[in-house]
Amino acid sequence: MKILLLIIFVLMPFIGFSQIDTLKTRDIKRLLVLSGSTNNAKIGIEGVINSLKKNTNINNLPEGFWDELTKEIDYEELINIYVPIYEKNYSHQEITYMIVFYESTTGKKMLEKTPLILEESMNLSREWGKKLSYKIYEKIKKNK
Repeated sequence: MKILLLIIFVLMPFIGFSQIDTLKTRDIKRLLVLSGSTNNAKIGIEGVINSLKKNTNINNLPEGFWDELTKEIDYEELINIYVPIYEKNYSHQEITYMIVFYESTTGKKMLEKTPLILEESMNLSREWGKKLSYKIYEKIKKNK
């Protein structure tokens, strides 16, 4: 009986950590979904695949390669790659706070507006870059 109690006493901290890690892992996966990270990863991967399909240098792949590649992608596996990164960089409490934020009205609005803001920012930045490039071009041209 003493040995059993000793074993339980020695293993109890590990059992506790295991449950905490399981909860933290579950919450990280939830955060990845709520924050749009999993959807963004999927969109990114699909974009890369579509871009590669159009690349003439690799179009000599066997028929059905891209369809088979698309079928083989396991997004749950991809999420599992992200989990240790979040585990290393955030405490469980921080993950919980982020979940609360993304479930809030403000968090949902941020997720909704971010793509629109990025698109508008990119368009305006592109215009700014054109004007700056033209200004520099004219300056260099004038000094020659």
